[in-house]
Amino acid sequence: FEYRSPVEVSSIYPQRGSVSGGTALQIIGSGFHNSNTLKCTLGGVLALDVIFLSSTEVVCISPSTKSSKGYVSLMVTTNGVDFIEGPPFEFIPDALVTSVYPNMGPISGGTPVVISGQNILDGDSLMCRFGDEVVQGRWISAGKIECLSPSVDSAAALIVGLSLNGVDFVASQSIIFTYYKETEVDSLWPSFGSYTGGTLVIVHGRNYIFSKNLHCRFGLVTVHAMFHSSNEIACETPSTGEISTSNVS
Repeated sequence: FEYRSPVEVSSIYPQRGSVSGGTALQIIGSGFHNSNTLKCTLGGVLALDVIFLSSTEVVCISPSTKSSKGYVSLMVTTNGVDFIEGPPFEFIPDALVTSVYPNMGPISGGTPVVISGQNILDGDSLMCRFGDEVVQGRWISAGKIECLSPSVDSAAALIVGLSLNGVDFVASQSIIFTYYKETEVDSLWPSFGSYTGGTLVIVHGRNYIFSKNLHCRFGLVTVHAMFHSSNEIACETPSTGEISTSNVS
C-alpha cells in the first residue's frame, strides 16, 4: 500500500457551464496523480473525461445535466475511493443569440454593439466574439449584453457569438456583424442654405455603403441620408432657427 500526499482542490475555472455539458473545467490544486482512477464528478455525475496536466492541474469535461440547473458539488478522486470536494460549479441554461444592433461598424472598432438573445445571465466572465476576436461584455438584462466591437485589419462580415463563462461560446451562422472601411467626407454641394432647413445637400466622399442606418450629421442634429454610390450620398438639412455654421459628418 502506497501512502501519498492528500489531494486538495483550491480553485476551478470557469465556475459555471451549460446544462448540455462539454465545458472544459480547469481544476487547480495539489496531489493529483496520472492514473486510470483519476476522476471527477459534478453533482454526483461522472465527468465525460479527465485530462491530467500536472500534479497541480487537471481538466474535467462537464457532463450533461439538462434535467436540472443550479449549483452542484465538485468532487475529485485520484484512487477511485477517496473523493475531495472542491468549489461549487453552476449549471446554467443554454444561451441563444438572436440579433445584434447595430449590425455594422468601422474597422477601427469601438462601436457599442448590443447582442440580444435568451438565457443571458449576468456574471464576471461575459464575453463577446467577433470572428476570432474576443472582448469583454457588459450585462444589460436577461436578454441583452453590450460589447465594444474590436478593431480588425480589413472589411469583413464576421459571425458574432457570446460566452457566459469566458470559455464556451454560442453563436448563430446568421448573426453577422459587418465591418466597413472608415467613411470620409471630401466635399458637399451646396455649401450653404436657409436656416429653415430643407436644402438637399450632396455629400461627396469615400467608402459609403447602402444601409437603412445611413445618416448625415449637421452639428449635433442627425438626419437620414440617401445612398447614391460609394462616393456620394444626399441629405436634407435640418432647421437651425438662426444663422450659424455646422460641421457635417
